[in-house]
Amino acid sequence: MITEGIIATTAVSGKPHFSAMGPVLDWSEKTIELRPFQPSTTLTNLQQNPVGVFHLIDDATMFSTLVVDNQFEFEYQRTPSAKGFRLVDCIRWFEFEVKRIDLTTNRANITAGITEHGTINPFRGFNRANHAILEAAILATRIDFIPWAHIESEFERLAEIVKKTGGRRQIDAMQDLSRFVSPENDQ
Repeated sequence: MITEGIIATTAVSGKPHFSAMGPVLDWSEKTIELRPFQPSTTLTNLQQNPVGVFHLIDDATMFSTLVVDNQFEFEYQRTPSAKGFRLVDCIRWFEFEVKRIDLTTNRANITAGITEHGTINPFRGFNRANHAILEAAILATRIDFIPWAHIESEFERLAEIVKKTGGRRQIDAMQDLSRFVSPENDQ
């Protein structure tokens, strides 16, 4: 099962990098499979420093912030092992070490073992607006290869859900994503 969350990797400089990603978690085997596009900062960082942290969150506006701003403005700290970085405000985190990287397709296939994990907050739930923002954020990362007509119709549908079920933060996040994918945007 693919689980959407946020990955933290570490650059050679020691600076953390955060990205939204949907890896496959295998709880019984304690493994995680990542499939970042090539090239990507996440892939480069994991090739140079094979430790990362996957976070489960319930605030979809964090996804929109990453997509629109390509920055991460949330608090983080070192993991207990001091090998990686974890979000201060997350549901759960999973530190992992890369076992194998396959670069034979346009999406790298990275297999890693979970080495440490922790629970920080109780799951507060995802309402329909958060699900819609998550879907819009995923679509926004694919604007280079999904037809505009599909993106436009999905964004209209998702914006209506956010308008009906979201609060101010969710509405603002959806507006930011809509501006980001707009053909008038000079990406």
